[in-house]
Amino acid sequence: MNDDMNCLMNLCRHNEKDKIQDILDNKSNEDLLELFEQIIDNNPFLFEPAIWIIISKIYSEDDRFVRLLCKLIENTSSDFAFGKIIEPIEEIALWQQEKTLAIANKMINIGIKRGTCSGIIISPLLGRDIIDKEMILS
Repeated sequence: MNDDMNCLMNLCRHNEKDKIQDILDNKSNEDLLELFEQIIDNNPFLFEPAIWIIISKIYSEDDRFVRLLCKLIENTSSDFAFGKIIEPIEEIALWQQEKTLAIANKMINIGIKRGTCSGIIISPLLGRDIIDKEMILS
């Protein structure tokens, strides 16, 4: 693990969100995507505070981001602590509904079980008059 990851892990262990925010504010989107990928490939549960910040900064329809987000969901969904990972994603999904629908649309055919990641991403929008049955079926 490189120095950025070690530093980030130590800050996450101590839940030092302000310092995590300061470190991540100085990163480009490309750097954030790279960190996000490293977090997913290591142990996302060690980086919970950083995941929320990273996702909120780079939440978009960018192909690489969508693939990484799907990978994060797939890698963590079978764990009992999945709620700690998905909760901030669901919150961001509600804030950025248009982007969420675009991301879900791109996720439909990505992943091991097609449609699972997109279903998880749009689940916070269900029952809030944001999406309807036809949108789900399409």
